[in-house]
Amino acid sequence: MDPEGTPFTLDSGEACVKIPKSVIERNRKAWDSFIIGQFYEEALARGAVHAIVNGMWSKQRRDISVSKMDGNAFLFRVPCPHARRRILKQCLWQVDGQTMFVAKWAPGVTPEKPALSTVLVWLDFHGVPLQFFNRDALKEIAGLVGHPLYLHPSTENLTNIEVAKVYTVIDPQTPLPEAVNAQFECGEVVRIGVSCPWLPSLCSHCSKVGHTISKCPAAPPRCLICRSVKHSTDACTRTNSNKDNGKAPIPSQYPIVGSSGTGIQNQKRSVPILSKGKPPASKRWERSDKMNLIDPPLIAPPSVGSSRQIANFEQHDVSIGRLFVDLQPENYESPIASSKGTSEDEDPDPDSEGLSNDEDNPDDEDDQFIRVIS
Repeated sequence: MDPEGTPFTLDSGEACVKIPKSVIERNRKAWDSFIIGQFYEEALARGAVHAIVNGMWSKQRRDISVSKMDGNAFLFRVPCPHARRRILKQCLWQVDGQTMFVAKWAPGVTPEKPALSTVLVWLDFHGVPLQFFNRDALKEIAGLVGHPLYLHPSTENLTNIEVAKVYTVIDPQTPLPEAVNAQFECGEVVRIGVSCPWLPSLCSHCSKVGHTISKCPAAPPRCLICRSVKHSTDACTRTNSNKDNGKAPIPSQYPIVGSSGTGIQNQKRSVPILSKGKPPASKRWERSDKMNLIDPPLIAPPSVGSSRQIANFEQHDVSIGRLFVDLQPENYESPIASSKGTSEDEDPDPDSEGLSNDEDNPDDEDDQFIRVIS
């Protein structure tokens, strides 16, 4: 990027360079994807405009960029050529209750907003007889509503014979009729419905076109709570004065506790909690106060044997003393039993099987009795 121009100095002492017109014309094509949008009233924030136009014009790609310009204008970069044609085909768009005029843009060109005394819209005519699906008949029918300009391609090519679409100039302040009538030469009259997919906003307070009453700066607030101009204070949803009318109070879920210590809550706690379908515990599991004061004698554990011997062992009352449970596996040779079979004079064989006295084989945790104290 080597500069080719010759710089010079202005009277103020600042440097300046002259850009030839050929440079501007050579790079004009780079701005073909830009569209300017101008609001008739106070413009929205740039972030809100970016989210709304991407939702309307580019739901799949969401690749439309928005730049704020002077006044109430925004510059949109729309990469898709099909989306640009669709946007420019409808000059006026509704953005959050405000009307925005769109046009093709280039550097140095700012199109003038048309007056909203007349707007260009697509009118849909329903129930049109097939004999009237032509340019000559539809221009007479659309002339009852406004000034027709041309037909939609689907109507002119007869690809959609359910709805006849005509691009028409109408007065936005004049109410759109619900239906019009067309008569054959034989005298038969056919009623044809009229609708419009989009109409510019009309304020119900100042009767101006381009904004709704919620965006009208001259509309006084009717609600004293949320300062809204749409509803009164009595109809405001933020007030809770009439919210519980006609509704029974919800009972408290907290337990009722009496003033004295022996309340309902204490009485419930004195009753033992039992599962459904199970009888209450027998008296032999209850311990009296005398038993708590006296330390019960320790019952000697049963002789170590197999698990079957433990299963056949006589049951003892827990309230009498402590309970021992043997959790040794079946067919396990206890070290106590092996020590009884060996004489005290004989030295243990280090190579023999079983538990040895070496430090490499410490006492196994499974050999210990688990003591359960009731």
